[in-house]
Amino acid sequence: MIYSGFRSLFKMMSDKSEAVGMNCIATQCDILLKNSPAFLVIGAQKGGTTALYEYLSKHPSLKPSSIKEIDFFSCNEIYNKGYNYYHSHFVQEVGEDKLFFEASPSYLNNESAPERIYEYNPQIKLVAVLRNPVERAYSAWNMYVKNYRSNPDWFYNWMVRCDSDYANRQVVRRSVEAMTNFLVYLNEEVVAIKSGMFIESPVLSHGFYCKQLNEYLKFFDRNQIYIVESNALKNDTIVVLRSIEKFIGINYNNWDSYDLGAVFEGGYNTSICADAVRFLEKYYEQANKDLSHEFGIDFIPLVDIW
Repeated sequence: MIYSGFRSLFKMMSDKSEAVGMNCIATQCDILLKNSPAFLVIGAQKGGTTALYEYLSKHPSLKPSSIKEIDFFSCNEIYNKGYNYYHSHFVQEVGEDKLFFEASPSYLNNESAPERIYEYNPQIKLVAVLRNPVERAYSAWNMYVKNYRSNPDWFYNWMVRCDSDYANRQVVRRSVEAMTNFLVYLNEEVVAIKSGMFIESPVLSHGFYCKQLNEYLKFFDRNQIYIVESNALKNDTIVVLRSIEKFIGINYNNWDSYDLGAVFEGGYNTSICADAVRFLEKYYEQANKDLSHEFGIDFIPLVDIW
């Protein structure tokens, strides 16, 4: 099976070998072409990318990257390792002829990723899984709190892994109270944003999907991006998988014979409070209207249940 973007990718690999550390001769690059992803799941964080990654990994014509979140195009330190490193995560077994893919939710809300991905392969296809930003923010907070309890410096360590310059950046630390009170967490972030400061482990910026998708449209055609609403993935899984198969251009799989049980992480002890729902619904109101108008994605307002 030959992916249509490979020829363009080969040319860019040759042209950019110095910049990204490829340093391969033509025959080596030709081998690496076979270890290149045909499409990427670019986010959103806490949107359902793990579930989609697991489902698509079951398709007989697809093969996932060796790890789910490579973060190659979003983390400077990882990107600087070059395409050889990236392709080491995509290895065909003897006799295999599958399309590779990877899922890194950090790509959607990252200013460098769209252009880097385009330079890598302008014909690549992209899949975005979008979740109601109110639910997404609360889910991210729960994940972050769990991380802080394990290691108070987890975010610093993660950021330095991505960008060594982060160590020299002035950053607002989270309070102890924010670890038990979601509204306090949100208020700290709003105050930091208004003062022009960067606060660690942000949750709000990830929910501006329309803005993020438009950054990708500066480089890619609209027909290269497939958008999935997370509730559809959860409730109409096979319908969504069929649509993605068509988008990618692969044969339909007999999904009825597979276990497509829930892969959604969570299990939080408490639900989001009504005040936080109302605040976030207002905060994302215009962004959600823009998303609906430009991309036809609508979320059920959570405030309706209160």
